[in-house]
Amino acid sequence: LVCKLVNGLIWVTDNLRRMYPDAVFLGVVRDGMAVCEGNMRRGADARAMARLYRDGCTRMLAAADSDPRYHIIRFEDVLADPRGMLERIYGYCGLDVGDVDHVRFVAAPTIGRDGSHAVAAGLERDALVWRRLDELPRFIQADVNRNQLRRLPEAARALIIETAGDVLRRFGYLA
Repeated sequence: LVCKLVNGLIWVTDNLRRMYPDAVFLGVVRDGMAVCEGNMRRGADARAMARLYRDGCTRMLAAADSDPRYHIIRFEDVLADPRGMLERIYGYCGLDVGDVDHVRFVAAPTIGRDGSHAVAAGLERDALVWRRLDELPRFIQADVNRNQLRRLPEAARALIIETAGDVLRRFGYLA
């Protein structure tokens, strides 16, 4: 069993570990500034989101420190080097990426400079798309955080850093 731990699943890792003692866990982290901006755009409170982000990341770090089968993957690293990260992920799971010639994605919208959302390549939202491994760099938009970070008000940025700066630094999101 391989479990991708994001959002609420972070909080049930201990239960999953007890249920599936041989499982491999992949904790996926994304820049907290972008995470908070996206939630604030939907009406969430910046401080509450920063606390939730900090607490979730802290929990993932503790799990990774205590379990050699728990690996943390930065979302941005997957976007920057999809093939390399896929090889790393398969390695964590004891699998051979050479056995795979296509991978499946779910088409998701990204935010534009003006705040609008669009799905790449004219696909419908949540469409399942199969891509060859050699197509990954052309298909994946590596700078998805850029527009969100640009739209984040300075006061919210400061509040997020004050609240979650320790984990943002630990994951390399702050200098």
